[in-house]
Amino acid sequence: MTISTSDKPFLERVKESEQDKFMQASVAKSQDAQWDKREASRKELGNWPQWRDLGEQIRQHVIKYLPDYLEEFSDNIEKRGGHVYFAKTDKEAAEYITNLAKEKQAHKIVKSKSMVTTEINLDKELLKIPGTQLMETDLAEFILQEDDWAEPTHIVFPALAKNRDQVKEIFDKLGYEGDNDPEHLARFAREYLRRYFLQADFGITGCNFAIADSGLINLVTNEGNADLTMAIPKTQVVVMGMERIVPSLKEAETLDNMLSRSAVGQKLTSYCSFSGKQVEGEADGPEDFHVVIVDNGRSNALGTPFEPVL
Repeated sequence: MTISTSDKPFLERVKESEQDKFMQASVAKSQDAQWDKREASRKELGNWPQWRDLGEQIRQHVIKYLPDYLEEFSDNIEKRGGHVYFAKTDKEAAEYITNLAKEKQAHKIVKSKSMVTTEINLDKELLKIPGTQLMETDLAEFILQEDDWAEPTHIVFPALAKNRDQVKEIFDKLGYEGDNDPEHLARFAREYLRRYFLQADFGITGCNFAIADSGLINLVTNEGNADLTMAIPKTQVVVMGMERIVPSLKEAETLDNMLSRSAVGQKLTSYCSFSGKQVEGEADGPEDFHVVIVDNGRSNALGTPFEPVL
């Protein structure tokens, strides 16, 4: 998500939400539509309860042997020429990344949508660096950022409360001269972001799953912005919760299949990528590759009734 969160009292926010009829209608419509899509995609796959059991078995196995898989993953990242930093707290994680950005003299930073970077308040820290520009590249995140870091409405559809006229007003400030047709608005955003991507020198992504036996990062997106964030800047930082490990590509394939159907009701998202540091002979990809593995209280859940949250 973007960095903005409300500091208004809860009851005041509730009252404002009750008056926002467009947001209420948008959320209700989205909930209904997404429920239908998810149910249809799961039914098409078949045996959904068994798939869920398999996914749970994979995750429980990983958590049971988490230190071993983290060590294996870290070793394989370093074998590929990358760097791994284990951050005990959110402050340690954010400090490592901001110091790296300063060291690299990063001028233009691109980010793909990431819950963990929001958890560690990374945007706010990066924007403190003099002369550094930051761009959220997920379309919804981009819209909210350009609307003076407006607050997100939904974890999967952050700009759900914005209608096409509101988006047009935001884009008009960036030089847009078209109508409120969503296709035209999306094309403008793509062209605007593409120019920024080509100038970026520092990229930051999240991580859907980290592959222990190969040291690869698995990212699942619909827009391809994470792929550009990985491919163009010379430096890439991956920020991940310590539990986002799978033993191999086999398990990643299973969980990616379930993730897509459970999130937005798709068979598979548009871009399912596996990446790492640029290897010799490649024309794209980061020359300097860093993975920040965040604990930030997760280890406190291990061996307790709260362990399933991982």
